Amino acid sequence: MTGKKEIGRIPPDARHELRRRLERHETRWAAREIYFFVFLRPARAYVRVGFLNPAVRVRGEDCSNLCRLEWTGNRDRWGVASWDPLEGAYVPARLGGGSPVGTPEACVDASLKSLFGWDPPAASDPGPAPVS
Repeated sequence: MTGKKEIGRIPPDARHELRRRLERHETRWAAREIYFFVFLRPARAYVRVGFLNPAVRVRGEDCSNLCRLEWTGNRDRWGVASWDPLEGAYVPARLGGGSPVGTPEACVDASLKSLFGWDPPAASDPGPAPVS
């Protein structure tokens, strides 16, 4: 026994839903000219942010680590650790209300705020209309 908490695996349907939700959420950030990469592991999802606008690139890079989402068994309550470039590691993060868990969208928003100082788009701003 290592003393570490055993984390369950993310079910296939929850994996699909996470990708879909973050793809939809990405459109709300369109004004920043960024996009998200989601890498799924058995109990975690790693989110990277890519930059379309050279003016906002980090250290000249096209993309950067953003956050690690921890599966809690609830699709709307993911644990979050934000990337800390000074530490070169993910560090536990808190959302706006001080909670260590939240929706995937809230986790990404909190990490973007932490890493870049960007406020999330207004809830009334749906982003660009979907292309038919």
